[in-house]
Amino acid sequence: GLAHGKSVLETELKLLEVTPTKWLKSAHRYLILHGRYTCTAKNFNCQKCVVKQECGFTEKMNN
Repeated sequence: GLAHGKSVLETELKLLEVTPTKWLKSAHRYLILHGRYTCTAKNFNCQKCVVKQECGFTEKMNN
């Protein structure tokens, strides 16, 4: 994932660290849409993913 934390607050703070300032106002909405249409729980589409470099999930699947 993009950020790992032991609590929701810790995860949010880590996401804020990696999110560019210009995207802060829109990031929440974009992440929801990304999870709804690209990276769903049962059918993730890493080929179309725009954050796969930061995610690391593809590397986990290949190992």
